[in-house]
Amino acid sequence: PSNPAAPFVEAALGQSVVHGPPAPLLLGRHLIDRGVQPGPHLGALLKRAYHAQVEGAFDTVEGALDWAARHGDE
Repeated sequence: PSNPAAPFVEAALGQSVVHGPPAPLLLGRHLIDRGVQPGPHLGALLKRAYHAQVEGAFDTVEGALDWAARHGDE
């Protein structure tokens, strides 16, 4: 007998979400180390960066830092 959940498991495996959402690549310490001051702006930037990560804009810390440098003033 086939497993009716098999297509969903395959999709989850393909997107690396079997164990839940991915951990954020960009952390506050990365931005603070680059001169971003702690505060609401930092939190907002991290939130936007996480959404961009989930949407596939980057998949490494270096890519996240490049993204933040381009989008930090939005």
